[in-house]
Amino acid sequence: MSSDIVPYRAGSRLPKAVSREMAQVKQQALVAAVKVQGIEFVTRQALFAVAGLSDLEGQLIGQVPLSEPRLNAIVNIATAAMTEVVRDAAWREVR
Repeated sequence: MSSDIVPYRAGSRLPKAVSREMAQVKQQALVAAVKVQGIEFVTRQALFAVAGLSDLEGQLIGQVPLSEPRLNAIVNIATAAMTEVVRDAAWREVR
C-alpha cells in the first residue's frame, strides 16, 4: 500500500482537491451519458423510420407490383442517407 493513501473515516471531510476532482469525474460521466443518449435517440428514430418505410414499400408493392424495383431503390437511398446521419451523430459525439 502506498504511504499516500489515507483511510477515509466516516464524518471526516475530503480535501478540497479530492472533492474537486470527484466533481469533475462526475461531470465527465454525465456528459458521456448524455452523448450515449443522443446517439441512441438518433438511432432509434432512424430504425423506426426505416421500419415504416419498409412497411409502406411492401404495401405499395402489393398494390402495384411493377413498381417494386423503383420502390426498392427509393427506400434503399433513404436508408443509406439515414445510416449516414446515424454514423455522423455517433462520430460527432465520440470526438
